[in-house]
Amino acid sequence: MHDAAPAKGPIGALVDLHGGRPALSRHVHVSAEHGFVYFSNPKVACSSTKASLNLAVAARSGQPLELRSMEQIHDRGHNPLASPRELGWKRFGAMLRDPQVLRFSFVRDPLKRFVSAYLSKLDEAKRGSGQSRRLFAHLGWEQGHPLSLQDFAALVRADETVRELDPHWRLQRRQIGFDVVDFGFIGDHAAFARDFELIARRIFGAPVEVFDTRTAFGRFTRPSDVEVTEQVRRDVAAAYAEDYAMLDEIRARGLGQMAA
Repeated sequence: MHDAAPAKGPIGALVDLHGGRPALSRHVHVSAEHGFVYFSNPKVACSSTKASLNLAVAARSGQPLELRSMEQIHDRGHNPLASPRELGWKRFGAMLRDPQVLRFSFVRDPLKRFVSAYLSKLDEAKRGSGQSRRLFAHLGWEQGHPLSLQDFAALVRADETVRELDPHWRLQRRQIGFDVVDFGFIGDHAAFARDFELIARRIFGAPVEVFDTRTAFGRFTRPSDVEVTEQVRRDVAAAYAEDYAMLDEIRARGLGQMAA
């Protein structure tokens, strides 16, 4: 039996942000052996990051690992990186405090992330996704109800519950626990190749091959396929003001620079 998560402190705060221990465990990837904690951020190269890290850890431990589908990438039992629950909450808490452990994540321009989330989860062609079913059920809509990008932007601006309903479009600030975790590095999605190499060098002492799920499984979203109006920009800027402020804080605190 796994030890219970402490009710207070960083773990308790992270549990509250994620709405429970299972959700927190689902989005955090830990290697005690290699000394890192990765806080995944959906729609911010999280699948490629998870796949690349798992393959690198497996290779260094002599563990055979093949990733032939997105389902395998998200299957925790298929991959060597542990969740906080699997590691044990006390050990996870110690890794949150240990100055030798690299705690990191990636962030993205909020408007670009929002558009990507809409296109991949809520666009008319994606109405079968779990995210669209959950959102439409929450709103009391039939699955055929029209929902444009403009409509969705207005919704998340007007209703915080809708904005926080799913990790793919919730505040990044909450998703990664920015105000709770003592991060050593926060990478920029726009410079993913550069920043992932910095992370790999810090963890493994050398670059590792990036497993790009977009090319491996054809998982592309094309922002050019949808019109981003000025009203959408205003709505996203208002709804995700905390994320824009977070990006400024990351720059001001030097969290986008890897410490020596």
